[in-house]
Amino acid sequence: MLLTGKTWNAPFFNRNICSTRRKEERVVSRSNELLLPFSFWGQPPEREPGNLYELRSYHLRPGTLIEWANNWSRGISHRREQDEAVAGMFCQIGDLYVVHHLWAYKDLQTRKDIREAAWRKPGWDECVAYTGKGYPVMVN
Repeated sequence: MLLTGKTWNAPFFNRNICSTRRKEERVVSRSNELLLPFSFWGQPPEREPGNLYELRSYHLRPGTLIEWANNWSRGISHRREQDEAVAGMFCQIGDLYVVHHLWAYKDLQTRKDIREAAWRKPGWDECVAYTGKGYPVMVN
């Protein structure tokens, strides 16, 4: 399972979210998805507590998932050095043509530094340019 143990802050979640008597006040909307990992991304490593996680979700145009995966199988190599890539998944049941990327950073400054360093690597700009060529629409 992706978000268990040391991969996220379960005590914080349990203390601040689950302990609320009126949980429905916090729920704005809810949906379910069955996600499968991209084979090129690999298994999420175990992480120490205290990370900042960023979930980036993209809605793709129908028929572009394979192209997206091929592009990111090359592009992910630019983001592996700092071990911030946690998981890349696509939706099999739920809203189809949805891709999620989960990233982990020590803090906001580390996130900024790592993302800026990626732009200095040859090929990252091509991966991002392909990402924005009308195929996906980032939703959050």
